[in-house]
Amino acid sequence: SSQDLVFCTALGVLICCKWGRFLVYLRQVKIVGIHILPITQAMHDIVPFLIVLSIYLLATINMFFALNNGYSFLDCFMLIYRLVVLGDGNVQELEDRGAP
Repeated sequence: SSQDLVFCTALGVLICCKWGRFLVYLRQVKIVGIHILPITQAMHDIVPFLIVLSIYLLATINMFFALNNGYSFLDCFMLIYRLVVLGDGNVQELEDRGAP
């Protein structure tokens, strides 16, 4: 139900934060830190790109949802995510047509 979804989402975010903290602790070990620092710096450097990508992705999802094609917002999100990010688009699926 919805409580399970909220709990699982919160647990997933918490576990991700714990792994991030573990990476911060590993940076203190010289052998490991030398290899982790460039990776973590690159992750921090791509944040502005991800913000812009997210805005365009949400705008595209909103546009597709506004076309009133019978899909729920979550279905629109998954279709557009697959089309834009993964490059896995199916025109018949986007047009909501069944098999001929």
